[in-house]
Amino acid sequence: MTNVEVVAVADVNQRRAEEVGREFKVRYYTDYMEMIEKENPDVVSIVTLTSPHAKVAKDVLSKGIHVLVDKWPKHLGMSSGDFEDLRH
Repeated sequence: MTNVEVVAVADVNQRRAEEVGREFKVRYYTDYMEMIEKENPDVVSIVTLTSPHAKVAKDVLSKGIHVLVDKWPKHLGMSSGDFEDLRH
């Protein structure tokens, strides 16, 4: 993609967060909400296991930040309507 700058990464595993942060020369966090507060990104790409995916997406959307998700709502036990209240 053009005109994209990765500014930070977050992973609950501190070692993994640090590895990826160093690899891409960006700041790293173990708490995605802390990352959002400090970095104020335009977009967050959510690449998690299925179980926390919907919560993370809703948390990010509630801050007015666009999300890219790698799972369809039906795989999360949700419908696209479950996110309507967070649409902006």
